[in-house]
Amino acid sequence: MIAEAMGVNPQPPSSLMAKVEQIMQPTMNELYFCSFPVLVEGLEDIAFISTYIQLTERWNDFRKLGGHFVVCNGKTNMSRPLAICKGLSASCYVVFDGDCNDNAENNMRDNNCILKLCGLKDGQPLQSETFWASNLVMWHKTYGMP
Repeated sequence: MIAEAMGVNPQPPSSLMAKVEQIMQPTMNELYFCSFPVLVEGLEDIAFISTYIQLTERWNDFRKLGGHFVVCNGKTNMSRPLAICKGLSASCYVVFDGDCNDNAENNMRDNNCILKLCGLKDGQPLQSETFWASNLVMWHKTYGMP
């Protein structure tokens, strides 16, 4: 699924098993046990988003819906937990920086993969402004930065 989204050949079984072992770490456990995972790149993303949710008095609603933040340790690692959700037919929401203002080649690859896994086959991987969809938000550049 990830190979198809990235337009590359699938990994051999030994490489795939190493990747699966990385995914099955404690930080990813909530992916399997919460009703609505929100995939984010890092801890600072949780700080920004949870602060907003608290300040707008929506935290109880977020928790009632089964919302839980799952840290993916960077956009490059986001495709694996996203593919797991898709494979399990589980809903999730994805929040990531498009980083459209820097290192275009790697960002284009990673953004395109995430967009495809979210069902946006014709999505533009490098946007000129923040892109919102029903299952993701791709910030134009690193959010929290001027």
